[in-house]
Amino acid sequence: MQKAGINDPVIMKGWFNETLPGANFPDGIAILRMDADWYDSTMDIFIHLFEKVNPNGLILIDDYYTWDGCTRAVHDYLSQNQRPERICTYGGVCYVLKK
Repeated sequence: MQKAGINDPVIMKGWFNETLPGANFPDGIAILRMDADWYDSTMDIFIHLFEKVNPNGLILIDDYYTWDGCTRAVHDYLSQNQRPERICTYGGVCYVLKK
């Protein structure tokens, strides 16, 4: 955080389904790094944060290739919401570039 010049990070303790609904990002999210493992927690992140990601924002999905629940949640969210984004890979890292 120091290298990025972030001097006042906000850490919210709690479960995704309890903390994300109230999360506020007045300038949107430029880079969202997801590390949720399971279906429900991955879906919670998408439901509450995807729309807050800025256009051309980067969503890094840590567990896409490791946990089936994460993989299914990514596909389910994008298809249920008829999103045009593609799931991409670079150097073994899964990501989505928001349109």
